[in-house]
Amino acid sequence: MSDRNKRRLMGLAAAGVLLAGMTGCQYYPPTLRHEERDLDLSDPQLPVSVHLSGDFSDAEPTFRDGTADLSGISGRLGGAAYLDQSAVYKASLTFHYDGEALAKLGVPEEQLMLVFFNREQKDAYPMKDMQLDTGADTVTSEVWELGYYVLVDARNWSADGTQSQTQEVTQNEG
Repeated sequence: MSDRNKRRLMGLAAAGVLLAGMTGCQYYPPTLRHEERDLDLSDPQLPVSVHLSGDFSDAEPTFRDGTADLSGISGRLGGAAYLDQSAVYKASLTFHYDGEALAKLGVPEEQLMLVFFNREQKDAYPMKDMQLDTGADTVTSEVWELGYYVLVDARNWSADGTQSQTQEVTQNEG
């Protein structure tokens, strides 16, 4: 577990102990458990499969196809993965895409970007630590928020719908 996550967990534990002491309740720190899940997003233009791997607490995480919830997003490629119902401590998503289908859409692999939308779909931003592996046709990123994750064409996507944004990615040619 990284130092950042340890500090976050210690902060949550300290807050829980303080709250429990003020209310007279017994405090039980969160129990982390590792989850591995796979999800197929069968979009007709770009079939994508998504692998979730990470440590979660509280309720069992909801991991489902959220494509229908995100209709009308400019530059969207394939389906959207929706993550909800659990606190995320350290997790990653790996999107496996069909390279031939992407080429038929006229999208260079270097233009793929993984974008996060919050649950209310009001805020969106590109994932900063995204890793693109063109040899394996994958896009991977650490995730820490609950909401929607979707691949987009960086040339056609913007957070406000008016201008395209570019994002540097780490690229591996496997």
